[in-house]
Amino acid sequence: MRISYNWLKDYIDLDYGTEELKRILTFSGIEVEAVEELPALPDSVVSAYVVSAQKIEGSDHLQVCQVDYGQGHCQVVCGAANCHSGMKVVLALPGTKLGDLTIKEAKLRGVLSSGMLCSERELGISDNHDGIIELPPDTPVGSSVNSLYALPDTIFELEITPNRSDLLGYLGIAKDLSASTNKPVKIPQPCLTEEEEPIFRHLSVKVTDSRFCPRYTARLFQDVKIGESPLWLKVKLLKSGLRPINNAVDITNFVMLEAGHPLHAFDYQCVGDRQIIIRPAASQEQISTLDGKTYALDERDLVIADSKHPIAIAGVIGGTNSHITDATKEIVLEAATFNAGLVRKTSYTHKIQTDSAYRFERHLCPEAVVYASNRAAELFTSLCQARLCTGVLDDWQHPEKPVVLGIRPSRFTKLIGYRLSDEKIQQYLSSLGLRFIQYGTWIPGKIENLEQIYCYHTEQMKQGVTEFDEDVNCIHSQYYEIPPNRVDLEREIDLIEELARLHGYDKVPRKLSPQIIMDRHAHKTRRMLADLMVENGFFEIVNYSFDDPDDAQLLGFQNGFKLINPQSSQLSAMRQTLIPQVLKTALYNLNHDERNIKLFEMNKVFISKNADSYLEPYEFICYYLQLR
Repeated sequence: MRISYNWLKDYIDLDYGTEELKRILTFSGIEVEAVEELPALPDSVVSAYVVSAQKIEGSDHLQVCQVDYGQGHCQVVCGAANCHSGMKVVLALPGTKLGDLTIKEAKLRGVLSSGMLCSERELGISDNHDGIIELPPDTPVGSSVNSLYALPDTIFELEITPNRSDLLGYLGIAKDLSASTNKPVKIPQPCLTEEEEPIFRHLSVKVTDSRFCPRYTARLFQDVKIGESPLWLKVKLLKSGLRPINNAVDITNFVMLEAGHPLHAFDYQCVGDRQIIIRPAASQEQISTLDGKTYALDERDLVIADSKHPIAIAGVIGGTNSHITDATKEIVLEAATFNAGLVRKTSYTHKIQTDSAYRFERHLCPEAVVYASNRAAELFTSLCQARLCTGVLDDWQHPEKPVVLGIRPSRFTKLIGYRLSDEKIQQYLSSLGLRFIQYGTWIPGKIENLEQIYCYHTEQMKQGVTEFDEDVNCIHSQYYEIPPNRVDLEREIDLIEELARLHGYDKVPRKLSPQIIMDRHAHKTRRMLADLMVENGFFEIVNYSFDDPDDAQLLGFQNGFKLINPQSSQLSAMRQTLIPQVLKTALYNLNHDERNIKLFEMNKVFISKNADSYLEPYEFICYYLQLR
C-alpha cells in the first residue's frame, strides 16, 4: 500500500524526517518495503495557458502552441493528442532539468520550440504518459507546480499484515502513529445536508444470507453532475497509485484510501426495478466487469444484483452494466461488508486483483460502513453538487456485541521480561481506542457478562489508588472493550503484544549473553591441520558417524552407545574411534590394486564413561600411510 507523507500529515502533525518516520513505522509493526522521494521541481516549471494551438504543415500530430506563463509568452511545439487551445497546462521553460532530461530550445519541422508541455510521467508524479497534464480551468497562470502538486513529498510503500485491516487507510495509520508518538489525530467529521425526498420511495435493499454479507447500506444521490475532480483530489489519488477517472468514482477511491473501507457507486437508472439484492450467483451466471472481461460465476460467488441480473461481484469489482458515465444523473452509493473468505476465494478463483478485494478479504468491521458512507456523501454533495435523499437503507441483521478482554499485568511481566505500571498499560491501550472498563480478578477469554468481573481492587480504584498490591485470592487484571475496527484483538496475548509494540521491542531486556555459535580458533586450527596433510600428499576421507561395535571391542573400547533403529548391524553404534573405518578404507584401496595409500580423516568420535552417562563428542585425526 502506497501512502503520501504530505497526505498523512493532514490527519496527524508529524515533523519527522524520512528515516525517522520509517523507523517509527517499522517499530510499530508496519513494515516499510520501499521509500520513494518526490523532489521539488525547479521554479521554471509553472502553470500556463495555451492561447492557441495550430497543426504544423506536413505533420499529422505536431502542433505549434502559443503559451502564456504569466511572466511572458513563448512558443512550444507539442505532439500530445489532447493538446488544444484554451487549456491550462504545465510548462517547463528552457534550462529546466527534469530527471536526466534538460529542456532546451530546438527546432521541430523547422519551427522553434522554447519549452515543453509536460505529462505526469515527465514530472515524476505517476507513470501516465497518455497526454499532457490538463489543469483545472481556475488554476492561476504562472503558479509554481510545487504548490499545485504538494511537492516535495515522500511515498512509503507499506506491507500491511493480513490481521491488521485497521491499517488499510490513512486514518488507521494516523491512529496507530498517534499511539506511538503521543500526537493527537485529526479525524474529519462529515456534515450532511439531506433533502426531504426519502430514499425508501426510490430503492430497496435485500440481503439473502447475512453469513455472506453481514451489513449492506445504500444512499441515493440525485441531480449528480459528473465531471473532472479538483486537482487536490487527483493529486492525492495519483500519489497513492490510483488513476483519476471522474469526480464520482474518485470520491469513492478517496474515501477508500482515507478510511480504509471500499465503496462502490452504481448508476441508479441501470438498477432494474429499483431493487438491490445481495445473493449467491447462479451456476454459470455471467457478468461483464470494469476490467473489460466477462466472468462465468457459480454458487460460491456473491453478487450484487438487481431484479434481473448481477451488476457487480460483491467486494471485488463492478459491472459495466451499472458503472458511472458522463450521462449519469442519479447514483446509488454502496457501503458494505462481505465475508472475507468468500471474497478471497472469488478473487483467487477468477484471478481478479483489486484494491477493493485486497481490503475486503482482510475482514473489515461492519461498524466502519457508517463513517465511510457519511464521508463520501459529504463529498458527493460538495464536489458533484448532488442532492442527498433522506435516510440510508441499512440491512444489518445480526449486530455484533462489543468484545471485552482482560489482561494481567503480571502475565505481561512474565512474558516480556519487564514491568509496566497499571497507569502506563491504560495509557497505551486507551491510545489505541480500547475503552477501560474496570479492574477485576482474572477471567480467561471474551467476557459476555460484565457483572462477573469483580475484585477488591475495584473498591481501591474508587478511593484513588493507582498502584495495586497482589492478593492470593485475586489475580489482578484490567478489562477493556475492544473497538470494532480492531478485529485482530481476540485474546490476552494480543493485548500483551500491543503493549510490547508501543513501548518498544528494543526495550525488551536481554537476559542471556550472545552465544558463541562457532569456535573460530578451533575452526582455523582444524583447517590448517587439514591443509598441512593435503600439502603432504594425503587425501581426506569422510565416513559415517556409526560403526560396528565388534570392531571397537577388538580395539578395547567398551560402553558404546547403540542405536535404537540402526540401518545394519555394521552401523549400529556411535563410533568411539576413527581407526576401524580408516583401516577399512585402506583395505578397499588395497583390494583395488592401489599400493601408494596416504589417507586421513579428521572427525568426531563419541565417548562416555559408562552406558548411562551423557554422550560427549570429541574430535580426532587418524591417518594411514603406505608406500610401495
